[in-house]
Amino acid sequence: MSGRSVTSNRSGFLEAGQPHPSRPRSTNVLAENQLPRHTSQERMNRQRDRTRSAEWADRGAAVLVRESQNRNGGTSTRVIKKGVKDFQFGRTLGEGSYSTVVAATDRSTLKEYAIKMLDKRHIIKEKKVKYVNIEKNTLNRLGDHPGIVKLYFTFQDETTLYFVLDLAVNGELLGFIKKVDDPRLSTNRSSARLTRNALNTMLH
Repeated sequence: MSGRSVTSNRSGFLEAGQPHPSRPRSTNVLAENQLPRHTSQERMNRQRDRTRSAEWADRGAAVLVRESQNRNGGTSTRVIKKGVKDFQFGRTLGEGSYSTVVAATDRSTLKEYAIKMLDKRHIIKEKKVKYVNIEKNTLNRLGDHPGIVKLYFTFQDETTLYFVLDLAVNGELLGFIKKVDDPRLSTNRSSARLTRNALNTMLH
């Protein structure tokens, strides 16, 4: 059985979530203490939060369209959505200025991935939207290159962007370079040579 997959997000890739509504804090200490433990307003807020989460689960999910040939020679199409609830998140693999990379397992296939989580609010505040989109588009263009981690799909929720990537079980190349005690690797010439080799690898 053969087929192909197409990934898309129905919502804008970067769509900042709105802050959660909160109940104004009373300045009347006696009145605050006399309120029922679960007021109707609190219940309404919780229900609103659940509704918003459910909306984002659908709105921010990655949509994969899988086409395959059946035994009769016909083509069947299957639509699959992927979001936060479809993954079991595990250990932290690394951290950056506005992102965290964690190991994660797809609950349905048990395949392991590295998921890069990017804070929307920080990205917008620091004007990094352009660079996040450049990273996403570059990874998409590189596709199945054997020397580059693959970006399978992206999704989002109200506060976070998620990049689902290949899990490099042996870690980053930079970590191995730093462990090599060779002064030749610290010169400008060697750095230029390594960069050139990396670029040539991506072109072939």
